Amino acid sequence: MTQPLLLHRTTAQQQDLFNQLLDTFADTVPHVMHAAAATADGIPLAATRSVDEANRDQLCASISSTMAVLESTAQLLKAGPVINHLTNMDSGSTIYQRARNGLVIFMVMVAEQFDPAQVQFELERLGDRIGEILNPGLRAVPTGTPHQLPYRA
Repeated sequence: MTQPLLLHRTTAQQQDLFNQLLDTFADTVPHVMHAAAATADGIPLAATRSVDEANRDQLCASISSTMAVLESTAQLLKAGPVINHLTNMDSGSTIYQRARNGLVIFMVMVAEQFDPAQVQFELERLGDRIGEILNPGLRAVPTGTPHQLPYRA
């Protein structure tokens, strides 16, 4: 799996935590089979243990591309921002949803008999809990005198 760029400032510990949170999400929300998170530009951030490691890069690129097409369509139709998207397939459905920070995109595959409202609600809760961990945007510059600031190599 491609590691997020330093720009994202996620540590291995944060990535492990988010992978664990996605696994817990998949284990506790009924009918969730797979889940992954990517940046808007398709960089993999995390995935459940059920997602094949060899496919994570492609999956996250697909997640990003799908959301970009949906957002382009919404702009052309002057429909406002995309909140989420549901795709039904033969063996289940996928839900694409941005975290409230706007920079992380979740994709969840669910079995056929699922409650879309519950999955979307739980995704919002998950996004709120970890939005700060995975926010790939710029961080606020710390204030204080140089001797008070943490050392960064």
